[in-house]
Amino acid sequence: TYCVRMRGRAQRALPLVGLIVTVVLPRLLVLPVVDLGPDEIAYGLIGRELWAGHWPYTTAFDHKPVALYLPYALATGLIGETTTALRVMSLVVAVLSYLVAYAVVRRMRLDPLIATAMASLISLMTFGNQGTAALSENLLNLYLLGMVLMLLLPRGLAASAGVGALAARTFHTNYLAGP
Repeated sequence: TYCVRMRGRAQRALPLVGLIVTVVLPRLLVLPVVDLGPDEIAYGLIGRELWAGHWPYTTAFDHKPVALYLPYALATGLIGETTTALRVMSLVVAVLSYLVAYAVVRRMRLDPLIATAMASLISLMTFGNQGTAALSENLLNLYLLGMVLMLLLPRGLAASAGVGALAARTFHTNYLAGP
């Protein structure tokens, strides 16, 4: 029974270890030394303006769907008009994506080791090619993973509403999600 208890503890700790090793540590090491990209800066400025109560689409450069700017507005509103706000948002999106990916694989009744490996793989895949940035692609990944999780839940009003809300959020974050 001691071995069974130890295995249970290890299985419970495994997702946390995967989260720290593939999401938190790499980003905490890289984010302080990587500059903001032009898209991040534009999205942050538009988010700041939304938080201040201004209407979207009043300048030439806010040409994306309005839901893209809402996380930026929340980040700058809660943390302040700093680079840190955008970095924290990026980290939160990465952590949530890892957790939702893990939940999807576990909902498919696969082993915690496989779930940790899959969530870690997704995290590492979003780390490269400006994956440390708070760009629309990482938000889309989170929303799409959330839709898959909702589809794996028992059918009902909550799951249907969740899929619909996430689908709308996805499309209104980046129109290319529609096709």
